[in-house]
Amino acid sequence: MNIVWIILAAFVLINTAVIIAIAKMRADTFPKSVRERLLDNMDKLEKGLKELSQHSIHADASGNR
Repeated sequence: MNIVWIILAAFVLINTAVIIAIAKMRADTFPKSVRERLLDNMDKLEKGLKELSQHSIHADASGNR
């Protein structure tokens, strides 16, 4: 994987993590039903990003051999 793509992916992951953290901190300002869906979706997004980053790391490691 090209180093530019790795840096870009890291930037996107970090920014998304910050957005998730801010949304979770401000979730108490939303109505209960919206808050529950928001937190559920944020958890799913967080899990997906972790899986994607792990997949990218493994793909990059196997591609450099």
